[in-house]
Amino acid sequence: MAQGSSRTAPRATYPPITLAAADELAAAFSGSRARPALVLVADHLREPRPVTADGVLEDPDVEVLGAQLDELLGDGGREAVYVVAGWGAAAGFLEARDGRLGRTDRADGLSAEGFDLMEAAQAAYAGIGRLVYTETLSRWLGAGPDAALFDAVADGLALAGDQGVTEPDLVDVAWRTLIAEVAVGAQARGRRKEVRQDVAAETAWLVELLTDLGAASVADDRVQLTPLGVWLWRTDRLAAGAEVPLVGELQDAPVGQLLAVAAHYPPALAEAEIDRWVNAAGGVRAAAALAEHAVATDEPAERSLALATLDRLGAEAEPSLRTLLDDPTCRPHGLAWLQRHGADDLDALAPDDSGAALIEHLAVALTASGPSGAVDALATVGAPAAQARAIDELWRTQSPHTEAVLDGVGHAHPDKTVAKAARRALFKLRSAASR
Repeated sequence: MAQGSSRTAPRATYPPITLAAADELAAAFSGSRARPALVLVADHLREPRPVTADGVLEDPDVEVLGAQLDELLGDGGREAVYVVAGWGAAAGFLEARDGRLGRTDRADGLSAEGFDLMEAAQAAYAGIGRLVYTETLSRWLGAGPDAALFDAVADGLALAGDQGVTEPDLVDVAWRTLIAEVAVGAQARGRRKEVRQDVAAETAWLVELLTDLGAASVADDRVQLTPLGVWLWRTDRLAAGAEVPLVGELQDAPVGQLLAVAAHYPPALAEAEIDRWVNAAGGVRAAAALAEHAVATDEPAERSLALATLDRLGAEAEPSLRTLLDDPTCRPHGLAWLQRHGADDLDALAPDDSGAALIEHLAVALTASGPSGAVDALATVGAPAAQARAIDELWRTQSPHTEAVLDGVGHAHPDKTVAKAARRALFKLRSAASR
């Protein structure tokens, strides 16, 4: 809905998205139910045809087009003609003038090939926004039809991602938007149930039209945008002044900017964004930049992303991983990587102090496998009684990882004596730190 005078204010920013290849998007629209139906009606109206006083095609044209649409899609008849003709007019493919409905030059785009089709797809998407929630709801709206409902439901679909959303949930989105943002007229008072029924009917029609366009799919009672739908939604939101980040846009950014932005992304998209950056930079260069930033940054989220990315890299990252050994905070991550990759000098890297060596041993296991890993690593000390004695004194060991190790063992160890010793040591550590 890039065009139109009434638009809901877009969110300032949206979560990042990924886009399909241009040829895939064009093929999706080309193979949709909507495109051939719109082409058929537009071609029939190369010579403008008369319309009734209500602005609809007269019966002879409706009968011809209804039969053709039924043959084309297995779904014709009078209602189908009205929907397709109305959609074509709302999209700008058709135009009523002097009592006749005819084809416009914009309809030529429906017969284009490849990505040239996508301008027509955008027009068709915008047409949906001008059709739904308009005439049916206009009787309830004091200020006339409003585009806010279409925009809100489209946002709801986009934000649901691959999980999709149920149609009743979309109705709730439209209903809340209607109540919050649209001026409902006095004629709706006491008729709330009827208004909501109209909202539900229009939402179902919206889903049907998006599906016909190839912009949405329905499976297991959940609706989700297709790759074409995501592209159309993003194009529309950008035109409305919103920011919709695209995974891959940061592949040439400095590492600090990359991590600062990706730290606010959902985990899977953050990983995808960073992996594209690594591929663009090359493994060796990326590893060096990530290791340097992990040590230098005072932002825990950025450090975590940098270390998690280094953890996924291969042998080319070893020189950079070894630089982490000189930083007390990042050292366990470097050791865990070296241990996993079979480094033969781990014994020589261990601290001389027994307490520091145990903390490091447990911190490496905690980094690699979480609290259960730390519990397994502690078993090398001996029986639970020996583990409890060793843990009981670890609060005295100065390390940035002592607290995390004691907390992990205290929560995860199956032996009550060892778990209690870890919690007691953690209490002593925190009490000493507060003095």
